[in-house]
Parts: sequence; C-alpha cells; structure tokens
Amino acid sequence: MTQGTTYYILVAATTGVSGATTTGQYNVNVAGPTTGGGGGTDPSVIDFNQPAVLSVNPRTGYAEVSDSIDVANDRDLFRFTTGNYSGLQQVFVQVVAPNGSLLDANVRVVNAATEASTATVGFDDAGLPGVQANLAYLAPGNTTYWVIVDGIGDSVGSYTIRVSTQPAVHRLFYPEGYTTDSTREFIGISNPNAVASTYTINIWYETGTLLTSIPGGTVAANSTTRVTLADALNGRVAGLRTDTPYAIEIVSDQPLSATLSHYDFNGSVGDPFTSELDTTWNFARVERSPGGNLDFIVFYNPATFPINVTLTAYKAGQAPVSISQVWDAQRRGGWAINDLANFPVGTFSVTLTATPVDIANAAIFEGVVASLSHYSLAGNGAAFGALGDQSATIQAVTNLTQGTDSQAEVVIFNPTSVTAQVQITGNYMLAPLTPLSRLVSVPARSQVVLTGTQLGLVNNQPIGLRFVSSQPISVLGSDSRRGDADAAAALMTAGTRFLFADGFLNPANAGSSTFDTLTFHNPAGVNVTVNVKLLFSDGGTSLIPITVNARGFAQLRLDQRPELVSSGRTGAFSYGIDATANTQFAMAFSHYDLLLGGGWTTTGTPFGLVNTLAQIG
Repeated sequence: MTQGTTYYILVAATTGVSGATTTGQYNVNVAGPTTGGGGGTDPSVIDFNQPAVLSVNPRTGYAEVSDSIDVANDRDLFRFTTGNYSGLQQVFVQVVAPNGSLLDANVRVVNAATEASTATVGFDDAGLPGVQANLAYLAPGNTTYWVIVDGIGDSVGSYTIRVSTQPAVHRLFYPEGYTTDSTREFIGISNPNAVASTYTINIWYETGTLLTSIPGGTVAANSTTRVTLADALNGRVAGLRTDTPYAIEIVSDQPLSATLSHYDFNGSVGDPFTSELDTTWNFARVERSPGGNLDFIVFYNPATFPINVTLTAYKAGQAPVSISQVWDAQRRGGWAINDLANFPVGTFSVTLTATPVDIANAAIFEGVVASLSHYSLAGNGAAFGALGDQSATIQAVTNLTQGTDSQAEVVIFNPTSVTAQVQITGNYMLAPLTPLSRLVSVPARSQVVLTGTQLGLVNNQPIGLRFVSSQPISVLGSDSRRGDADAAAALMTAGTRFLFADGFLNPANAGSSTFDTLTFHNPAGVNVTVNVKLLFSDGGTSLIPITVNARGFAQLRLDQRPELVSSGRTGAFSYGIDATANTQFAMAFSHYDLLLGGGWTTTGTPFGLVNTLAQIG
C-alpha cells in the first residue's frame, strides 16, 4: 500500500454457511506500520525531522491518533499546532490505552524541536483513572508543539494520543427553538475564563429567511448573564420571528457554557448547548399519542450542503419503520411525531441518521445536533427535553426519585442486533439504605420501560443508577414531579471540569417555589472532592466542596445553601456553575421554577477532555 492513499474495505454477508446468519455485529481490524515518529533502528531515539502530525479539527480544536509502544524503551513523537486564537488558552493532552492494557506510559510536551529541559512545557506520568498520562497547559495560538510518548519500563501496547486545543471561534448549538405570544425562552450564558468574552446569537430558521443574527454582548470574566429571547406577551428580542421553528447558535471568542430553557404548553424543557455533532443520534424514549402528548425530534444541519436525514422507530414486538427527508444547508429540521402515521402508537425508541446528499461531501461532513422535546397535554402539562446520544456500555443516571410527589421512569434502548444484558446498580444519596441491584434483558432493536415502582425504589429517597451492559445501549431517566417533569440522557462520559449556565433563584422562595439541585457520579475507585464554584452576574463567586465516594453518587441542594440564600442578594438572580476536581466525575443540574410553571434537568458542558465511563472502569 502507498502512504497517504485512501483505501476502501467492502464487507458482505455470505449465504449458505451452516449455522451462520446473514446479519450481526463484526469488527474490522487493520494492522500496518506505526505512525509515531522514531529514529531509525533504535526505538528509543527521537528524530524531530520525522514526527507524526496530529491534524487539529479547526471547528473543535480536537485531534487524536492511535499508535503503539512496540518494544521496551520505544518512544513515539507527534507534532501539532494550536488554533488561530488570540491570547493564552488551555491545551489538554492525554495518552489512553485500551481497557486491560499493561502499557504504562508518560507524555512530555516541548515547544521546540529538542529534548532540552528548557523546551519542556508539560510532563505527566501519573495519569487519571483509565488514563495513562494527562496534562494541561496554557499556550498561545498558531504555535507548534511536539509530543513525546514514552513507554515506562518494559511495558508495551497500543494507545491513543488525544489533543484538545481551542478553536479560533467557539460555536455552541441547540436545535430546538420556537416562539409564540405564549412562550417564554431564555438562554443562560456563563464565562469561566479569566478574561471577558464577547458573543453573538444566530437564529437558523427551518423555513423562509435563513438567518437572524442577534447582537450579543460581553460576559465578564468568571461571570454569568441571562438573555431573554421571548417573554410571552411581554415581548421578544428584536428580529426574532414567531411561529417558525429555529435552531440557535452561540458564537464566541472564548469557551462558554450555555443552557436553553423553554416554557410552553404549561410545561418547560431545558438542555445545554453543545459543540458535539454526529451522524447518528439515539433517543431511548419517544411517544406517539395523538391528543395525549406532543413529541418533537428536531435537528440542526450546520453544513454548507444539503443532507438526507432518516428517522427510524423501534418498538418491542414490531418491525422498524422509517421516514427520510432531504434538508437544506444550515437549516433546522425535524418531525412532529404525532404526524407520522406509520410510526407506532405508544412508547418506542428512535435512531436519527444523517448523510450528505452528495457523496463527495462525506469526508468533510461532521453530522448534526439533535434533540427531543416531550409535552404531556394532560393535567398540569408535564414536559421534558433531552439531547440524543450515541449509546455506550456503561452509563449513569444521577437524579431519580420515586415518591409521593415524584414518579421515576427509566427507558433502556438496545439499538444493536444482539440481546443486551444490563446490570443496574443503585446507591441512595441521603440515607444508608441497601443498594439496588437488578439484571435486565433488552432484546435487539427494542426497549424496556421500567417505572420506579418496578425497580423497587425506596420512596422519597434520591438515588443514582449505574448501567453496565453487554452491548451499547441508550438510557433516558425521567422524573414527573412538582407538576412538571425533567429528563436527561444518561451520562456516558466524565471529566475534571463541567460548566452550567442557567441557575436562577430567589432567596425569598428558595426551597418552596424555586429548587436548584446538583447531582454527581464518581465512576472511579477512589473518592473525589468536587469544588463547585458559583459565578454571579455581579462578578462575585462562592466555593462549595462536596465529596463523592468511589463508584458513588451525591446530591447538593443549592436552594438550601447559605452561599445562595444568605448571600445578601435580593430578588431573583441568575448564576453559573463551574465544577472542578482532580479526577473525573459526572454531574447533572435540575432547576424547578413553580412561578413559571416548570422544571428541567441538564447535563454540564465539559471543559477539557472527557473519558467514557467504560474507559474509567
């Protein structure tokens, strides 16, 4: 084979083989020369004229490549260039080996083509749980660095080198926006950086005029702000069209966190903005119930070319059904599930896939962002929203409660062609109760719906659940409570820093009509202390430490904390959250405002590299 040339592999089923099927999962493994730069016949020699290049994605600032330490004392060399940004920004580097690997490695970053100690900007050999080496450092834009990966002792094995630098422009997306004279829509924006950040809000419509750009503003360093897009009959931001679906994009010069909260149909939905794009999104719980519920699956296509989007519904005991449609460049799109007459009635699961219409664009197509909004038309109009996911073998739900005023539900979707055996374990957060343990079998391309009663949850005791599956699955945990509902796709990754943007509380009614709660999961085998820093719009900050036990869960009721209710701030105010720790954790934030008639749960915006729960163990 020729270096730098693209090759294609065709995999086809073989018929007529006794005992074999024509469908099923498989792996393709390709072995070839390693990519890490070396030095001739001596694997320990570094040749700075022959580094492997890490090509940084200009949109995300991310790059990775897999390689291996082939023999004892082998060392590999890589090179990358930071994004075209101004000032100093954080750069993150990790070396990650497959689960079960015996490889022990360190990583060194230098700012010149030399191993002289004066060129070293970072070194680590301690790593993190599931990570062989991990470091972070401040770097200017348009600067080249060299990364040296060194196997320690006699250890050998494959690994992935991961680099996250900052892009020139930061872009966050949320696909679900809609405004009428009866809706309220707010965006909370937090800036955890040491410098101020400027931002602009772009509204991308599904039909008609493509774009409305809303002048943003500046978020001060370590501060937060709240933008009102629409406030029912009180008005809306200038230029925002009513009765036309849209997606929202936030463009900024610094990494920010943002949350959308939307109040409609006597309920509310809330979710984080994300920079993540993908060609496949799974939704564990979708419901078609004309006259009873309203479910919408929507997406945004940021590409500059049209795409074909397919929605496939899977319901236990029924054949899959699909609908496909072509959507233009940079358009918001989606479906009202009740309008899809060929889709099942009741609760089912959905996979959304996107491909470019022109196959010539396949190499540059990064995907779409997709979300679900669910509204119940019965009673008080319980509602929730959730971004889709890409499925995983280990996940966690941190915020379930079954009780007199709360009905918990978990839906497990198996998108694979093989039955999934799912081990569910749970730990109560406020009382030393017997941990929960359940084994659930989920048939291929099907789902299992479990209520809090079916799970055997203890009444009025918050619990966190961990799911370990033999196959990749998608999980949605939801609670119906306080006259509304909240939900979020299960947490599949953990990191050392997460940001939240739309805390909102009035000390006068905290704990009675406004409720803000953080919940945490520690996927590692050692305890972790998470430092929760509150960012106020007046520039003030407060710090709250909380310890999360190994493999455990924890809850922090912010509406009961003196840092918020006794801070001297009067009236309703917004705040952001910047949570950090020395090892990985995962977390979620729940907000209920009974004066506005709703609540929601959202996962945080990660800052830096994250690792899958399966990688951490």
